[in-house]
Amino acid sequence: MTVPHDLQDPADHRSGLTNEQVIGQEELLAAARRRLDRGGGVLLHGPAGIGKSTVLRALAAEYAGKSRTVLRCSATESESHLPFLAIADLLGPVLDRVAGSLPTAQHTALEAALTGHGETVLQPDGHHGLALRLAVLAAFRALASEGPVLVVADDLQWLDRASTELLGFAARRINGSRVRMLCALRTESPDGLDVGTCLRGLPHDSEALRVAPLERAQISALLTRRGHRSLPRSTVRAIGAASDGNPMFALELGRAPGHRPYTGRQHRRPGRRRRRRPPPAAVVS
Repeated sequence: MTVPHDLQDPADHRSGLTNEQVIGQEELLAAARRRLDRGGGVLLHGPAGIGKSTVLRALAAEYAGKSRTVLRCSATESESHLPFLAIADLLGPVLDRVAGSLPTAQHTALEAALTGHGETVLQPDGHHGLALRLAVLAAFRALASEGPVLVVADDLQWLDRASTELLGFAARRINGSRVRMLCALRTESPDGLDVGTCLRGLPHDSEALRVAPLERAQISALLTRRGHRSLPRSTVRAIGAASDGNPMFALELGRAPGHRPYTGRQHRRPGRRRRRRPPPAAVVS
């Protein structure tokens, strides 16, 4: 997805949007801002449900206002076997904008990758493979020549292998340019990518930031925000302990039977109204 700066919603540029979306993580947000303000990239990492995507979206909304172009991709496990899919999501919408700056061989290779044709000839060790790598690099540089570029990539662990290699080739060569990269990686999963490997696929001036578990008070605030205001304090403490500070797990526990969110008024369950029994008759002896 590409969003030119002049078409972005001004409401998305306010840093207050980040504060409204994210509970806790103040130190993480501050560190990410320091890194992004200097350029380079940020790699958010942590286990499933810890809040990586929430932080990613908040930072992306904030820094979209400082970028001329925003490129987005979000991988899924079911599509991870499709080659060049992430590159197509990132560069497909801007192909017309960068086509004029690409030599014929590079334009042909990039167009073939983005349209799903010619996969067998785009081998990494062949002529077309080099042309495709150079085309992706040239595309980023061409966009950066127009203004700052923000690349947002969620769930790196499911990026297709071809796109991962192409992005890494380009990212290692765009240091000092106006391209920021904001990525998220799920860790602690079987056969998952490690942080060091992913960090090597970002610009050299990038930083890996761990998304930490929430504290008990922050879990309580999260449950309240999601409508679980009627939970007893003992239940909230138990959820905080059982979830180990994981927001997704805490919300799942809050939705467990008997922990229905408070909506402001209680609704009677539909069905027949229960008839009140008459008082027992007096016994006359």
